[in-house]
Amino acid sequence: ERGARWMPGQFGVLKGGGPASVWKIDGASGAVSLFANLQYDGKSNTGPGLGTVAYDPRSEQLFVTDLEFGIIHRLGLDGSERGSFDHGTTGRAAAGLETIPYDASRRMGIERPEFNVEDPFTWGLADARRRVFAVAVQDGRVYYSVAKPLQVWSVGLNSDGSFADDARAEFDVKDTPND
Repeated sequence: ERGARWMPGQFGVLKGGGPASVWKIDGASGAVSLFANLQYDGKSNTGPGLGTVAYDPRSEQLFVTDLEFGIIHRLGLDGSERGSFDHGTTGRAAAGLETIPYDASRRMGIERPEFNVEDPFTWGLADARRRVFAVAVQDGRVYYSVAKPLQVWSVGLNSDGSFADDARAEFDVKDTPND
């Protein structure tokens, strides 16, 4: 609808945040502050937001999934972006699968007539074949889930903390309500 906008408190907009903001809470004082506003290829997330955050003590960095772009952001402890991993292109290619690049035509616009709060197909989520949402780090590998087919994949970390070129499917997730 024309003139539609996010609620004032949503995403922390009044404090400089947006759909792809990472916030931190001081463990001693409880103070909340903006840690990072993530982007992909110079574009801000339009609303689907972020998925999961994981910390790797070995490389001292955070990994954050992005529901619009279908990537995993790699952040330093100062909030700076150190790189990203694109499952739709790099991950799928490593497994010999068709690449699924980011599709900007899927971007969400809450002012567009076709936007419907009850219809997930209008929310600007990445194509399900490239959409990553959960993330965890163990033994020098970043494990992440992919929406379609519902699978867990992993990609290694190089000694400098960057993503290796060795993405692989780990296992299929079966017998879920959405199978």
